[in-house]
Parts: sequence; structure tokens; C-alpha cells
Amino acid sequence: MKVHGLIISAGTQLVLMALAEKGAQHELVSLDFASGEHKQPKYTALQPFAKVPAVEHDGQILFESRAIARYIDEAFPGERFTPADLKERALMDQWISVEMMEFYPTAHPLALELSIKPLIGMGDPDPATVESLRQKVRPVLAVLDRALEGKSYLVGNKFTLADMVYMPDLGWLHAAGEGAWISEFTNVTRWWNGISSRKSWQSVVGKLKG
Repeated sequence: MKVHGLIISAGTQLVLMALAEKGAQHELVSLDFASGEHKQPKYTALQPFAKVPAVEHDGQILFESRAIARYIDEAFPGERFTPADLKERALMDQWISVEMMEFYPTAHPLALELSIKPLIGMGDPDPATVESLRQKVRPVLAVLDRALEGKSYLVGNKFTLADMVYMPDLGWLHAAGEGAWISEFTNVTRWWNGISSRKSWQSVVGKLKG
């Protein structure tokens, strides 16, 4: 699979983790955002909204990271991260929707403000924006904390895509030092410590460092 993206991108990280879970061969084609490569016709033919990632595999072109991760689970052999059970699969979809509609709109801008802006030379985080976003993400973490009471994963007794989708932005928040207040949510912290130790996630972290 050819992955067009950027290693600092949450969506790209999700796709790379899904591939690592499967042990699937892939090539990461890094786009030069500074030069506007993502807006050139060659790329917008793959991703019409000029965002990352987009993938090519066996004649198939896909964009939107959550959809790509589902495709990877179906397309490659190995341990499945989508439950076979109907009810568990519905719960997985529920928590993916929560991530997309509740967590991402708050945690992702916070991660951008704290981590990505300084990394790409856009200046220091704005304290007022940071505090406002922290207050918005807290209720979402509280819901997750209750859902994770006595559990290692959001759905059933195994790691699924429901867990995976939260990891990129949680990773950026922890990298920015936000783990201090996130630790108030003890179940979320226990969950994060468990899932972030997976080899698949460590392979993504390794690409960030390398």
C-alpha cells in the first residue's frame, strides 16, 4: 500500500498504525505542505479536499483515515481489529462516532495548538485558546473514563478500531505534557498506558523520532 501523507498528521498516524497491526508492507510518500504539494492536481486527483492521508492499493484509491483503517482490516491478513460480533461491532461504531464528533473537534485543535504549531514554526501556543480547548475536551474524557471502568478496551476484551482512532491526538497531547491533567481520569490513563505500549503504536512513534 502506498500512503500519501505526513507523519505528524493524526490521520496518517492512524493509517500507519493499522498497517503495523497487520504487519502489512507499505510505502509512506511524504507530501511537502510548505510548497503546497497537497494542493497540486497530481495529489487532489487522489484526495479532492487536499488533506492527508490518501492511499493507493491494488487499483483502489481511498481517503479519510477511519475508512482507510477499516479497509486495511479487511484487505490484509492477520488479527482483526473489527469485532465479528454484531453488538460489539455496533459499540465500536458508536465509539468511533464519539471520537469523530466529540473528541476530535476538541482534542485535535488542542494538539495542533500545543504541538503542531511550534513544530512547523507557526509560533507559540495561545494560552487562552489552550485553556478553552482543555475545558471542552474534559467532558469527553469523563465519558470515556466512565466507559473504561474495569476494562482494558472500549469494546469487549480486545483492542479494536474504537481504541485506535483516539491514539494519534492522545499521543500528541501526552507529548505536549498534557498527561499531568489527563491523569485525573484514571481509567483513561490506564487505558492509554496499555494501548500506547503496542508495537504498532511504537512503530509510529519511531517514525516521528526518526
